[in-house]
Amino acid sequence: MTSQSVVGCAAEAIRPSQRQGVQTYCAAEEIVLYDRSTDAVVALNLTAAAIWELCDGVSSIGDIVAELSQVTGEPSDGIAGDVERAVRELHALNLVVLSGDHAGE
Repeated sequence: MTSQSVVGCAAEAIRPSQRQGVQTYCAAEEIVLYDRSTDAVVALNLTAAAIWELCDGVSSIGDIVAELSQVTGEPSDGIAGDVERAVRELHALNLVVLSGDHAGE
């Protein structure tokens, strides 16, 4: 099984959502997230910010990839791994909650 097919499986099952209590601020060329519960501050570039905005608990990672592909013109298979990595990093920072069959993997 290739890593691309693993991404494909997870992409439809995982539905990331922004964790409550995380505030979003616009600053110049980036978005700043502030987690009130931990006082953590995270700066996101415009691409990561677009992914953050699409973490609504309804859209799957596959949906996020498709939306970004449409907006940027980049092929879905070229950005799928990057989107999944960004969501995993946001999850590791406790900024998003993952739901779905493969969320704990």
